[in-house]
Amino acid sequence: MPTSQTGNEATYDQRQRCAREAFAAWREAHPNFTSRELLDEWARIRRAWHLNPPDKSRKLR
Repeated sequence: MPTSQTGNEATYDQRQRCAREAFAAWREAHPNFTSRELLDEWARIRRAWHLNPPDKSRKLR
């Protein structure tokens, strides 16, 4: 495996770990969250840590 791929995987793993830590901290700070709040916050954290798949390109008409 090329070094660049190994480095990218480590970076992804680090981002994933940090996102989970941020999510755990949010859950502790917001003990009475709703399902919608939980899903919205997790989506926001994943976007902030660049863990979402890239957006699909829009077709031009």
